[in-house]
Amino acid sequence: QVGDVLDRGGEELQIFHLLEKLKGQASEAGGALHVLNGNHEIINVAGRFRYATRSAMEEFQRWEQVSRFGKRLKCLCSKDRRRCEAMVAAASASGIEARKNLLKPGGEVSQLFLAQNPVALVVGSSVFVHGGLHPNHLDYGLERMNAEASEWIRGQSKDEDAGVPWFLQGRNAIVWSRMYSQQSEERCDCEMLKEALQKLPGTRRMVVGHTVQYPMGINSVCNDSVFRVDVGASSGVVDAGKSRFLL
Repeated sequence: QVGDVLDRGGEELQIFHLLEKLKGQASEAGGALHVLNGNHEIINVAGRFRYATRSAMEEFQRWEQVSRFGKRLKCLCSKDRRRCEAMVAAASASGIEARKNLLKPGGEVSQLFLAQNPVALVVGSSVFVHGGLHPNHLDYGLERMNAEASEWIRGQSKDEDAGVPWFLQGRNAIVWSRMYSQQSEERCDCEMLKEALQKLPGTRRMVVGHTVQYPMGINSVCNDSVFRVDVGASSGVVDAGKSRFLL
């Protein structure tokens, strides 16, 4: 799954729960489910909720209410109940405030569902990323980017004043790039793609999302060096109910 669970409607937390359940089932069956963070996960951690729906805000407020109730129940068993209850955060006044508190760096939902997810991942001879990897990203290092993204989401950046990591910001960021996903192959930078893949020995292709491939569906360009797999299947996009698969 190449990212963008958030900002697709009012069942975001339910989807995250389902993905975690599927991860466990895949592992038990001898396989694996990998979930990446996309640009919508990044902007939400950064506190930008332009695309979040009202029902999504309400879902986060309900989550917060249940979470607070659970924490207060635990305080009943605490040796210092008063101190324990004082440490339980006050209820948010609105859904947007709840969303901000739960998704901010170090927030409960960010740590539970996002911090462990990579922003780029090599599986076999394929590298998966939401937007696209450029040569300068790979010069910086895949493991380094994943580590720094995770630290930021956990609220554990070494630089306390650090904002969103540079490789996650701007139109050339790994979660924002469309260099390889333009519908017309002539507008895709196949030479840059070739250079990027050469910096990852053993990889033959990149798999990207971010740009809806409508109405074509999953497709490849640059001599099958990049597969574009965002088909807009979510009801929050353009093509609800039509699932497609890359095997």
